[in-house]
Amino acid sequence: MGEHESHRKIREFINKRGYSYNVMDVLRGYQKRLDGYYNSYTMNDCLDHLERECEEVIRLGNNLLIGKE
Repeated sequence: MGEHESHRKIREFINKRGYSYNVMDVLRGYQKRLDGYYNSYTMNDCLDHLERECEEVIRLGNNLLIGKE
């Protein structure tokens, strides 16, 4: 199974900005944002630009867990 486009976009954004995050860090930051917790300025930069991609990666992961894809 190859890398999904949304996952690739998150990884490329992180690299472009020079952040030391990985994709899972951004997804955890996205969940923290949804739960109302604090994220750093740089994490918020990622989330502000990648919200749609985070939602897509999480949706795909949930579908895999329940056997839809």
